[in-house]
Amino acid sequence: KAGGSYYDPQDTTSTGFEVELSGQVTHNWTLSGGFTYLDIENADGDDTRTWIPTKSLKLASTYSVPELNDLKLGAQLRVQNATTAVVSDLSAYGGVEGDVTLKQKGYAILDLMAGVRVVEHVRASINVRNVTNVKYLNSLKWGQAFYGAPRSAVVTLSVEY
Repeated sequence: KAGGSYYDPQDTTSTGFEVELSGQVTHNWTLSGGFTYLDIENADGDDTRTWIPTKSLKLASTYSVPELNDLKLGAQLRVQNATTAVVSDLSAYGGVEGDVTLKQKGYAILDLMAGVRVVEHVRASINVRNVTNVKYLNSLKWGQAFYGAPRSAVVTLSVEY
């Protein structure tokens, strides 16, 4: 118990699958997507590691319009299901007695981008992440419950020479 931290190992079995597809729908339009399903059970067949999402989906698309100054539009959507974590021994920190169950609802994050050629050799673009400003936690386990990045935007002006 050096440092007051330890890990009690347990046997687990994980099953699942991951599917990912990507391609060009038309000369100007690309799509990609993926889905992950994960089931982790302990030796008794009960769900464990419940702070890890068991279902996640990613979709992304870009569309180019060369006739409009090489306009390029894009979107990405990331979705995950609800997660939980049980925290024990909070009394050591002057907190609640007994176990506490932390819960996070499923959430979706939408990112958008657009870019255009301003003049020859100069391109302007904007990327907006977490467009709807969803509040979510990166993880519920081991003190990693930091909020994910809020809405942000990056504007870029690129020069090719």
